Amino acid sequence: MRKTNSDKILFAILFITLAIVVLSQIGLLFPKTRSVLTNVEDFEGKKIEENLTEGEKIVLSVCDGNVSEGLEIYVNGEKYSDFNENEKEVYINQTAVVEVLSNNDDEFCFVEIKSISDKLYDTTKVGKVRIDKGFNMIGRFVK
Repeated sequence: MRKTNSDKILFAILFITLAIVVLSQIGLLFPKTRSVLTNVEDFEGKKIEENLTEGEKIVLSVCDGNVSEGLEIYVNGEKYSDFNENEKEVYINQTAVVEVLSNNDDEFCFVEIKSISDKLYDTTKVGKVRIDKGFNMIGRFVK
């Protein structure tokens, strides 16, 4: 079988393409050539921005009454933290319902939303909420 001129050209293109692929794969093994061939390494395994995981902030405040040991903050039905300070920051990443659970039978207090991040919208706008025994909804927040 005789090779024509076009067969030789196609064979040369195939050989050059395979050589480039093999050499570039070998080049990715070394950091200096990897930085020339790709920029993926800059982002691999590093946090790009910390507040991507924190979310948006809501500050809850106890305004009338004392903070007792029986108050807990719940976000979307899951316990977020204990309400053990007069002001507590709550970070949410998505649309969320924020509630306060009180385990006290005869004590009550009032909780209000002191501040909300600019990217959040409070759909309930209830103001001060009286916290009695059980779950008490503070608000529903949409991002």
